Amino acid sequence: MGQSDLDELLAILDLSALGGDVFTGRHPRKNPVRTFGGQLMAQAFMAATRTLDHDLPPSSLSMHFIAGGDPAAVIEFHVVRLRDERRFANRRVDAIQGDTLLASALVSFLSAGKGLEHSHAAPDVPEPHMLPTIDEVLVGYEDVVPIFVDALRPIEWRYANDPAWVMRDKGDRLDCNRVWLKAAGPMPTDQVLHTAAMIYASDTTVLDSIITTHGLSWGWDRIFAVTINHSVWFHRPIDFADWVLYSTMSPVAAESRGLGMGHFFDRSGQVVATVAQEGIVKHFPGANN
Repeated sequence: MGQSDLDELLAILDLSALGGDVFTGRHPRKNPVRTFGGQLMAQAFMAATRTLDHDLPPSSLSMHFIAGGDPAAVIEFHVVRLRDERRFANRRVDAIQGDTLLASALVSFLSAGKGLEHSHAAPDVPEPHMLPTIDEVLVGYEDVVPIFVDALRPIEWRYANDPAWVMRDKGDRLDCNRVWLKAAGPMPTDQVLHTAAMIYASDTTVLDSIITTHGLSWGWDRIFAVTINHSVWFHRPIDFADWVLYSTMSPVAAESRGLGMGHFFDRSGQVVATVAQEGIVKHFPGANN
């Protein structure tokens, strides 16, 4: 029996150690033209975690993307230990191919104990079992968004609203996107892998609200988009074997740059992570595919 897409994601998160806090990561068998940003972030997070002297939960990850990665080549992750204490740790992780720096991440870990707690209210959306699968919402749109049809799918998606390509076909526009996500199969018990899988998934749909606010869609419209930076703040442990709601919106777009922001909510409605991503987003009217 062949390897599932989730098994393949877990395999590429199992980095090889070269020594001296340097690790190598490979690509899956299905790739976009450039290395998927979610993969780079998840692998950088795994590399940073592998160098910890204490068992500390992550507090944040912020990656700046510098050059596109070649999916045909392995990536080296060079970890710099910036701080090590019993309750605090900071790492810088540089993702490198040959002489090219692809991206640089800062990852922080913090165990601060109990304190004040509150949470932004989760949006009211249908339960995931009531919503169509990603395969179902792609039916009839195979030629419009082939990159989504052919993509690696280690994550299950259930849109709580029309995805961009359906919205555009109906002539609608949306100022937010809400999608249920979970691992597409059994997950190991290792909390680090659950967090890494969420990081991988955080690079999906977060820029969608920039274009859906304008009634546009990938595939239907000629749009160039590339991520400049991506940050994740981790608030609570995540169980990515169960559904989490990824609710995103775009507060601003200007000067060909757009900002997407969102929260991951667990099934109880608690915010488990917050995401912000800035991307270059350019639309070329009259040049539709």
